[in-house]
Amino acid sequence: MDLHTLHVASALTNVTCGLVLAVAWFVRNERPCLGWWSAAFMVFALGLLLQIEGSTHPAVGALTYGLLVAGSLLMLSGFRSFDGRRAFSNGMLLSLPLPPATHVLLRAAFPDTEWPELVTFVVSCLLLIQVPFYVLAENRDRLAFRRLAGATMAAQLAITISVVVWGSALVSPENVALAISLSDQVCSTIIIACVLGVVIERDNQRLGRLAHRDGLTGCLNRAGLLAYKATASGAHGVLVADLDHFKRLNDRHGHSAGDEALREFVRRAEASLPMNTILARSGGEEFVALLPSRSAAETEAAAIRLKEAVNARLVDFEGAGIALTVSVGVASVSPGEALRDGIRRADAALYRAKGAGRNRVAVYEPSMPSAESAIAVA
Repeated sequence: MDLHTLHVASALTNVTCGLVLAVAWFVRNERPCLGWWSAAFMVFALGLLLQIEGSTHPAVGALTYGLLVAGSLLMLSGFRSFDGRRAFSNGMLLSLPLPPATHVLLRAAFPDTEWPELVTFVVSCLLLIQVPFYVLAENRDRLAFRRLAGATMAAQLAITISVVVWGSALVSPENVALAISLSDQVCSTIIIACVLGVVIERDNQRLGRLAHRDGLTGCLNRAGLLAYKATASGAHGVLVADLDHFKRLNDRHGHSAGDEALREFVRRAEASLPMNTILARSGGEEFVALLPSRSAAETEAAAIRLKEAVNARLVDFEGAGIALTVSVGVASVSPGEALRDGIRRADAALYRAKGAGRNRVAVYEPSMPSAESAIAVA
């Protein structure tokens, strides 16, 4: 395969990638990252077309390097947009003109030498390193396709540098260009699959979170609690909480006020309970909190903090202050015990707290009768 044919094939590959992403952006225009990625592949294709022309004019060489860096920065812009950030940072905008400016100035200062090409290549590579670094370092969702995309970009850059540095001494310039163009074609195919994959993978993660999250309060729902129980092990502290006189609150202030009270309870619970607490709404105004690796004394102290946080101030709803109190049952689960047994024991303690007048914490004691209730998740 000659270099001209491979450049044409690479350009067509990049155009195809750009068109596929452009269609995806048209279908899902709320995802600007798809548009940035589409633009990146189109710019790469334009750079390859300039190489097909084969002109040695300084302006063409400068433009080729400029398009290479511009396409890579557009790819980076796509990932920044995907992360909810501003597409272009100030540093990216400043770095964009560096390679073509370097090439033009050095060609003017050192005509008929290899220095302009070499220095411009080094400058371009230094700028391109930021792309795979960002893609890999900012992978907070731990997306597998994002890891593959970052690794592919890093590998493509490493292959290009290796071929230019060592290949030039071993093979002809035409074969060096062939190797670079072939690796570009392969990597472009992998990268388009990855950028589409990260969108699908994040959507699946969000669907999974929605399936396990309570739509009103944002904490886990029963399905989320069951999913946690399926993988949890070791000692846990268990709290079962019930908002006091919640039906009366709804009847007096309306269901919208009740919804706000539930959301405010979750906010105060998340602020007062330990950071690794698993909080779930098990139904209505009832909640379960699981505290991994917490002793009975630590769990009781957390329950008291929760009760005091709920009691600390009125819930503000449309200018009215609504008093909110909570009753909490406390139990512990030893290593090897099932979490559902701890929930049942905490539920029995909750009934003791409610029977004693509400707005209090009760710790499970073996003398308490076992309670089978709606919040005991089997």
